[in-house]
Amino acid sequence: KLSAGTIAICIVTLIFLLEDFLMFTYLYHISGLSQPIYTLPSFFYSPLTVSIGTYILMNAVLKLLSFLVLGGVCMVVSSIVKNEILPFCCSFAVTLILVLTDAFVENRVVSVFNPVTLFSCGKLFKEFQVVDIMGTPVYAFCLPIILAVLELILFSAATILISNFAPRMKCRFRRRKNEI
Repeated sequence: KLSAGTIAICIVTLIFLLEDFLMFTYLYHISGLSQPIYTLPSFFYSPLTVSIGTYILMNAVLKLLSFLVLGGVCMVVSSIVKNEILPFCCSFAVTLILVLTDAFVENRVVSVFNPVTLFSCGKLFKEFQVVDIMGTPVYAFCLPIILAVLELILFSAATILISNFAPRMKCRFRRRKNEI
């Protein structure tokens, strides 16, 4: 289940990578992917010192991470509930809540924990922002990445544990094979 979801998410991310490349070419009229990212007007204050091509790849990796976290939510829900429509509805509701939270809530703490922030990571990299963590300045874009990796590990572990141990437990949400 995890590998099939990961393959589907990688295919969707490749489609978004192609879309990002075409949009950068169309919007910014770039002549080469080796130019520094800060040569683009909207990334003038960016803390990144990478090329445009590297930024597009970083953007794709962060979208992949965001999709994997959202896919992890879907996997956990589908591992708990064996009904076909209920996991889809729950996953859609969670994703909708996260997208609306990212769009309308301007709280910095909420945006750090929201994996949808990585999907639209352009706003993370356009400005130089630093967060103070115990007296140490840390780039603001590092926190959502670290937390998304931790969320991905948590959801993957939960899916594996539920898939392996739930058949042994009498869970009222799971159907037993002899009840079909």
